[in-house]
Amino acid sequence: MSDTVEHDEEKDDDPEVEVSLVMAAKLSKAAEELKAVLSIDEASFRILAPQAHSKARDYFVFEALDEVQKAVVEIFQTKELVGDETPDVDAALTRIVAESAGDGIALCQRKLMETLTDLIGFAATPDDAYFRDCLLHAQLAQQLAAQHDLLYFYGAESLNLAHQINGLATEIEALEVSDLDPSKAWHRWRPAPFELNKLAPGRVLASFSRRFDLALTLATDAERASLGFTYAQGFGRASANIHARPGGIEVGADIPSVNSDIKATIVIALSVLTRCQETLGSVPSGVNEWFRKLVANNESPGLIRQEQLHGNAVVGDIVMAYDRLAQVLEIAEGSTGYRSYRVRYLSRPPLPEISEDWHIAQHVKVVLDPERTRAMVKGQAETDPGRGTEKLLALSDPELMSAISKSIAAGEQAGANMSDAILAAAKGRRSASEIND
Repeated sequence: MSDTVEHDEEKDDDPEVEVSLVMAAKLSKAAEELKAVLSIDEASFRILAPQAHSKARDYFVFEALDEVQKAVVEIFQTKELVGDETPDVDAALTRIVAESAGDGIALCQRKLMETLTDLIGFAATPDDAYFRDCLLHAQLAQQLAAQHDLLYFYGAESLNLAHQINGLATEIEALEVSDLDPSKAWHRWRPAPFELNKLAPGRVLASFSRRFDLALTLATDAERASLGFTYAQGFGRASANIHARPGGIEVGADIPSVNSDIKATIVIALSVLTRCQETLGSVPSGVNEWFRKLVANNESPGLIRQEQLHGNAVVGDIVMAYDRLAQVLEIAEGSTGYRSYRVRYLSRPPLPEISEDWHIAQHVKVVLDPERTRAMVKGQAETDPGRGTEKLLALSDPELMSAISKSIAAGEQAGANMSDAILAAAKGRRSASEIND
C-alpha cells in the first residue's frame, strides 16, 4: 500500500487524479506515520496476543489505524472496479457492479464507525487500564462464544477453552483490584464488579447501540457527522447494505452513488485518524498535521448541526415541511439535542386523514417568521394602504402568524398553489395582499 500512496502523492498536481484518491492516499500515509509513534510495530502486533502488550491503548490505536488503511485499500479497489468511463445506466450489469462496490464500501464504513465509536468512548476513560479491560472482555467474548458453539453443536465443552476463560477472568479481576473502577467501564455489558457467572455469549461487551449513544454525547460536530448523526442514518444504513435481506435491494444503486459513498468513507476515516491523534496526544508533522488543520478549520459540521439537526423554527412559524407549507405547533428535542417539529399542514397533506405530523429538523425550513411577516405587511401598507394591513399590523406576533396561516390554508383549499406565492413573499417579491387575494 505504501507504494500506491507514494505514487499517488507524486500526482497531487495532476488534474487527472481524482481528489478522493489523493485524499485516500494521504490518509494511508498519515496512518502509517502515526503508527510510528506507538510502542507497537508490525512484528509485535503479529506475534503477541492483544492483552500481552505493555500498552493496551497503543494496541487499540494500532488496530484503529489498520481500519483506516484497509478502507483506503477498498477505495482504490472500488475505483478500479467501477472504472472511469460512464456506464450504461440501464444495463443490469451496471447495477450489479454498483451494488457489489457499494457493499464493500458499506462494510468499511461500518467498521470505521465501530472503531470511531469506541475511540470516542475512551475519552471518558483514557487510562490504559480501561483499554486493557476492553481487550480482555473482547477476548472473553470470543472464548465464551466458542465454548457455547462446541456445547450446542457437538455436545461437549473444551477444557482448554475453559482454562483460557478462567485465565482471562483472573486478569480482569486483578485490574479491578488495582487500576479500574468497574462502574466507569462503559464498554462492559455490566458496568459493575466482574462476575463470570453472570456473563454469556452476546452479553459480555456493551451493545453497540449503547456505545453509540455514549459516543454521540462526547463527539465533536465533525465526528457526529461521520457517525451519521443517528444510529439508523449512519451505522444502520451501512449495516443494512452488508446483509442479505428480503426487500433489501437498492434499485437505485449506480456508479455516482458509489463515488459519493467513497467520499463519505474518507470523511469517516479522517475522523478515526484525528481521534487516534487525540487519544495519543500526538500529531506528527507533515501529513498528520495537515489533516489536523484541515479538520480544525472546517466549520461545516457545526453549521449542519445547527441548521439541519437543531433547526431555527419556533412555534407559530410558517415552514416548508418537505414540500408542504405548514405551521409549527410544537417542538421536541431528543437526548442528543436534535429537534423535531410538529406541524399543521397548510397545503394539502400527504395523506388526507393526517392533518398534523412530526418532522425532523432536516426537513423543516422556515419560510415566514413574525419579523419577516410583519416586514412584508408593512411593505404592503406603504405601497397600497387601505387593504386591511393596518389591522394585521395591530395584531400580536402569534395573532399575525395565525391570520396569515389561515389565509394560506384558505387559498390552498380554494385550489390555489400558495407555495410559490409564499416563497416569493418571503424573499420580498410579493405582498401580503397578493397572498390574501
